Amino acid sequence: MQPFGMEVQGGRTCLAGAKVSFGFNANTGEHFISSALKPLNVILKSSGSTASVAGNVLSICRNFGSLKEAHEFVTQLYYIFPMLLNVDLGDPPFVERAELKIGQSLLGWELAFFDQPIHQTTQQDQENFVTEAWERLPIVLDDARHRLLASLHYFHVACRLARRGNTPGEFLAEVILNLSKTIEALFPHSGDGKNREAARLGLRALDFTEPDIEGCYLPAIALRNEIDSGHVQLGMLDPADLEVLHSYVDHVERDFKRLFKRVFERLLNGTFVLPPYEVASSKGKESAVVERLRKYEEKRMK
Repeated sequence: MQPFGMEVQGGRTCLAGAKVSFGFNANTGEHFISSALKPLNVILKSSGSTASVAGNVLSICRNFGSLKEAHEFVTQLYYIFPMLLNVDLGDPPFVERAELKIGQSLLGWELAFFDQPIHQTTQQDQENFVTEAWERLPIVLDDARHRLLASLHYFHVACRLARRGNTPGEFLAEVILNLSKTIEALFPHSGDGKNREAARLGLRALDFTEPDIEGCYLPAIALRNEIDSGHVQLGMLDPADLEVLHSYVDHVERDFKRLFKRVFERLLNGTFVLPPYEVASSKGKESAVVERLRKYEEKRMK
């Protein structure tokens, strides 16, 4: 990575006083600056071990009482050290690979289990999907179906996050949060705060079965309130519980796609109507927050 002096471009870190070039993509807003940093060379002080950083490689030599102790130590470094580096570095780091060398044996520190669904298709199907998306555009642009547009947005964000993570489950909580919003946008509660019951009623109206409702869609809302997707979570989840959550997120995407296909089908044949959506006043709470932010932003930029 650029902050470790291993790449010239791709980040927002540059060497003070050096001649640099700036890159900007006007279509996406992505930008980067060239860096003249040389590979880092740092000796780290640590009780009971020797440690160093050479470029983007952290090397540690120490004694462990057991393989379990070594595993726990690597796990802590894998997740926590990038967080600490992020406080000062200009680009957020992540770990690409971890290895253990015990004596002459080199051990990989890798996933114990991996199960990622794939999407099988045909050339004709792919072309049909594009045509169907184009034909659905007027349906979504109808002001009376703003809830559908919002729901599609949240689902798209969830899928993007699931693909962009550099470490296993990096955006697990954020994926769950957006899956929850996907459901809540389509099936709003009546003001009583009972999100799950409102979702049940809406999904039943679309003829989804109880196993589908309770096993595919409602868990997203429940998990939003029970783990750190919507609230601060200071405790650590049990590895066995994490495995269940990872499996749910990996597989439920296809169920949400099935939901949207049914929604489009029922909207077209007139057997489903989206709940009405009233545009909030621009002078509401959101506007007050933005105005407060604008005031302090102007002071900060002076």
